[in-house]
Amino acid sequence: MDSDRLNRWLTAEAADDDAGAEAAFVALFASVPRLAPGGGFTERVLWAARPAPAPATANGGLLAALGWKAAILAALVLGGFSVALLPLARWLPVEAPSFGAILKGGARVLTWTAEWLDAGIATWRLLARIGGALGVAASTPEIVSALLASALVSGLALYSLNHLLAIERRTWR
Repeated sequence: MDSDRLNRWLTAEAADDDAGAEAAFVALFASVPRLAPGGGFTERVLWAARPAPAPATANGGLLAALGWKAAILAALVLGGFSVALLPLARWLPVEAPSFGAILKGGARVLTWTAEWLDAGIATWRLLARIGGALGVAASTPEIVSALLASALVSGLALYSLNHLLAIERRTWR
């Protein structure tokens, strides 16, 4: 690094010369040599960061791998048998629903869901209308004054009742 360029940059910064400091900073870092890693650096880093393979235990690792392979093979074989024997299922004495019955049941479920959601939305619409009316009413000065007077009267009534109950409790002892 060039010490003259570094001193020029530091003096321009100390003098609050933004344009000069920027130019000196660019010149300073233009003189910094660019270093690049060697050819095999990336490969060595990747080999070093590669996780170590998990050691296979004597019993568990091999048996678990064979167990999974056997389970997958059994699932594939049973799936193949079921696909091959599926046409024979229509001769069984079990009554399977027809496509029309399944479609009708799905339509009934969708209709019930739509009616249920419509009832819920109607309830929320009613509550929103009531809340809007209360909001409009509470924004007028007359209603606000009446609400404050009502709160004051109810507070005084609560205080009076509490005082009367305290007096009554003292007489029972």
